[in-house]
Amino acid sequence: MATRVKTRVIDVKLINFNSQNPVSTIVDLDKEKFGNIDHKENGPKYLKFYTSIAGEDSPTIIDLPGNYIGEPSKSYRYDWIFGISCIHDKEKNIFWDWKSKLSDNSAIKLQLIFEPESKSGMAEETDIFINVLSANLLCLNPSKSTGSWFEKNRENIGNSLNSLSNSAKDYSKIASDVLSTANMLTNFIASDDNGKNWYLYKFLDQDKNTFAIEWHINKKVLDQYGPMLQGSLVVTFHGSTDQAQKLKLHIRPGLSFDEKHDMCYVSPYNSPIQEHYIEIAPK
Repeated sequence: MATRVKTRVIDVKLINFNSQNPVSTIVDLDKEKFGNIDHKENGPKYLKFYTSIAGEDSPTIIDLPGNYIGEPSKSYRYDWIFGISCIHDKEKNIFWDWKSKLSDNSAIKLQLIFEPESKSGMAEETDIFINVLSANLLCLNPSKSTGSWFEKNRENIGNSLNSLSNSAKDYSKIASDVLSTANMLTNFIASDDNGKNWYLYKFLDQDKNTFAIEWHINKKVLDQYGPMLQGSLVVTFHGSTDQAQKLKLHIRPGLSFDEKHDMCYVSPYNSPIQEHYIEIAPK
């Protein structure tokens, strides 16, 4: 077993980015021709995208557990990272305030798509069942937001540790577990903290004929935690082991600049030739 990682950094050209018919393409800036129209309000815009996806490439297939959780050692974590940056090139003069143009709600849509492929190449013939145990959005703390779990419970944690220190029992292991748990929880961005930050959505991908998981992330998350976002998914795999089955786990990010049309996103990954994925072979 091994962790598979695929990372990609691309320069993206956006045309009509805030319309119902935006166009985004991957470009080579050294070959791109920049005219005066590029610097006008409605002219082409340029961004740099960073996408990365990581996870186990040979997970174990297990029976479907009755307790909904199963054996933790047979659960597998898959993480994604998506970063956005303006292109700081003074000579090309293509810097722009892209974040101010994003929609307030669901500014970023990040999809993970499990595409099954059987030995015959027909996705509908596979019998792999993917059970999603949890999905989260991660961060580093302290952030500009003051609403983390640790900050809200700092006093209670301190009182608990003081109580343990006054007891006759060896509390070092318990104290360590408490602090480890507190530290872990501060790395999770709350979905709702005096207003919605993000939410999850499951849907059927029409191109791949399979299910996908979608993070909808509001612009306030970027203001609080920065434009390099990380999400995490924990799953188990179920089905038959007598078939040579493989999966592709795709990452597909999109940006929304049109608040009125919540299905309108800009993404160069909508093209099949720009797919970004890791291969998984459950056993």
